[in-house]
Amino acid sequence: IGEGNYTRPQGEEIYFEIQDDSTSLYTSGFSDTAAYTLNLEADSNGKIPKGAKAIYAQIESKDSGSAGTDCYVRMMNSSSNSDSGIQSYPYGKANDTYDRTPGVVPCDANGDVVVTLNSSGSPGAGTLDVYVKYFGVMLR
Repeated sequence: IGEGNYTRPQGEEIYFEIQDDSTSLYTSGFSDTAAYTLNLEADSNGKIPKGAKAIYAQIESKDSGSAGTDCYVRMMNSSSNSDSGIQSYPYGKANDTYDRTPGVVPCDANGDVVVTLNSSGSPGAGTLDVYVKYFGVMLR
């Protein structure tokens, strides 16, 4: 047991026994959304701790106009680095066909990520359906 010298392992990876669905990105009817910071602690009801280093997630998306219009969902660690995470890109697939992309998303210093949505419809049309699932976390 010791005298209080415990330190948790650096970079510890924890995989959830049961996937956790995003509370804000697990529904239909999204339109274009400029890059915004997603608080993962709140979005996972506390399963992802503040200050996490990275998350293991899957993005599923489909769009009613994906066959002919650019559409995507991006999850990354900063708005200036779109290569730092994962994206679901249904563009070019038949309309309303799912694109599923699992992967690792590095978090920013606060343990949050940046999300960008681009739909085929006009603003407010709600043509993009997004379903984000969390499978695990890497601690700092």
